[in-house]
Amino acid sequence: MALILGNAPAGTFDAYAIALQDFGLPEPPQDATFFLPVRSLCLEELAMAAPLSDAIPAGARFVASWPNGSVASCEMNGDALRSIVQGEDAQTLLNAMHLVLSLDAVRQRDYEVYLLSMPGAQREALCLVPVQGGSTLIAPVGEADILTEATFIQQNAAIARKRLSLTCSERVCS
Repeated sequence: MALILGNAPAGTFDAYAIALQDFGLPEPPQDATFFLPVRSLCLEELAMAAPLSDAIPAGARFVASWPNGSVASCEMNGDALRSIVQGEDAQTLLNAMHLVLSLDAVRQRDYEVYLLSMPGAQREALCLVPVQGGSTLIAPVGEADILTEATFIQQNAAIARKRLSLTCSERVCS
């Protein structure tokens, strides 16, 4: 059994490799690169406790490490670079990937994985969707807990309602 990672379309991977070169980074080893489809839920959806199935496609993320310990995360929109992050934030996402890869559940059944982005709540999570029945598991990025979908939705609905009660400047709107 395994964690089933998405495959980057050729144009997306090529754009990613070029973006790394533009930032002076060599292409990382294939076995140290993860491709994650990204899905997104807005703050209002979170506040209404929308199911994760309501998340919409929102690009892709590569996270990679090099033998020298460098880590980078590249967010892509098709074959266009949206952002690149190096250092601690990229390492946090890589740590979340290693956490889910080590789960007993992943050894016992196949899961597809995607990155859930919740920009209004300033949170991300790895979502593990079982290929054949069972419960979706959620690994909030930067946390050590693995949550059920119901617990995750409940926690984030509360966060979203709190954020929506703030004024725009208090929410750090851009």
